[in-house]
Amino acid sequence: MDAHKMIKLLTRAQDIYGYANQVTVATEELCELAQVLCKYPRYPDHQTASGAIRPKVVEEIADVIICLQHLYLIFNIESDELDRVMDAKLERLQRWLDASDDFYQSTIDREVKQLGDN
Repeated sequence: MDAHKMIKLLTRAQDIYGYANQVTVATEELCELAQVLCKYPRYPDHQTASGAIRPKVVEEIADVIICLQHLYLIFNIESDELDRVMDAKLERLQRWLDASDDFYQSTIDREVKQLGDN
């Protein structure tokens, strides 16, 4: 479906079902993708896991992408705003990778601060 038709369809759904329902559906779909991905470590290797869960992952990613489009519209998110935030997050990842090849490095910017800490 082309982008114009998709936006028209999603806007119609939002008008009929309301923003709150569409946000709830988006949350549900994100959780369904997370639930499928949580099964990945149960398999002995990537090839087995991919063979077992890939069809469901594709289905859930499709649902999530549609829901993300709803969220872009509901929250009036512009692509340039999203690009800036994504660039900052990718730069942070680059900084982590340059600093260390240990996954622990990814916790550095995410440390929970105590009340009163700056």
